[in-house]
Amino acid sequence: MTNAWRKVSLLLLLCSILLLASTFLEIRNAAIVPFTTASGHSGSISLDVPRRVFSGDAVRLSARVGVSRSTSDTKDLGIVARMEAGFEELAPVGRVSLNMKSGSEVELIWRLRTGKTAAYPATLWLWLTSEAGEELLLAREFTLDSRRFLGLTVSPIRILSGFLTGVALLIFGYECLRRPGKKRT
Repeated sequence: MTNAWRKVSLLLLLCSILLLASTFLEIRNAAIVPFTTASGHSGSISLDVPRRVFSGDAVRLSARVGVSRSTSDTKDLGIVARMEAGFEELAPVGRVSLNMKSGSEVELIWRLRTGKTAAYPATLWLWLTSEAGEELLLAREFTLDSRRFLGLTVSPIRILSGFLTGVALLIFGYECLRRPGKKRT
């Protein structure tokens, strides 16, 4: 009977770990977009955008903007960004401004959470500000697909999976330590 309980606990542990690991799967798109402005600035934008997430789960979207060093312009530059979307939670909201030097990189990060199963359209806007004014670098439209996991948001599933892992470890530990002095037949 002891081996049967060990097998059950190991099977329960394996199932709960697989269930927990599958709740952290998200599909993302990454892209590198080069740019050159009318005022002569050039560089690239690295985007990391989630494409499919579980509803109720917090995810992040990032854009890393790098401007190549220009010999003619040693003044400070600025990056202005705006995310237009209908997510239940989005931070930061509105226009975000960051200062940067020519030849450096800045990373913009948005944290978002969806609450319903739906397709959320969004647009990411990036501008470069300099002495020449504000120049549009990127206007990227994307759709975030929010789904439920087994018909629920991911939080209860993660809690249940953690509980099942604990129960499996308790059963396995109890069976290993129950009668260590007795010989098995």
